[in-house]
Amino acid sequence: MPLAFVYMMTRAGARHPLDMSQLFKSPSRAIGWFLLGNSILMFWRVNYVAQMRQNNASLSQLHTRVTNNEQTHNILKTMKFHLQTRRMDIWEQHSK
Repeated sequence: MPLAFVYMMTRAGARHPLDMSQLFKSPSRAIGWFLLGNSILMFWRVNYVAQMRQNNASLSQLHTRVTNNEQTHNILKTMKFHLQTRRMDIWEQHSK
């Protein structure tokens, strides 16, 4: 992408698509365009990485919630099976 910025800068006085004469006329200007392209690309990369980390964090929270729900469901199933096999209510075990 930075090289694309330098290439676009050379198109102003170019005679054909491969004419790079403007590049050698003002090397400091070409370096400036290259650095501008690098800066824009770096901002885009930082934004992309931040979005990926945010998405991974939300997926991690989702997986944690799903795991907790599955554990709770399994505990409740086990309790229900235990109570049904003993043929008593949950309140009967505390009545004595």
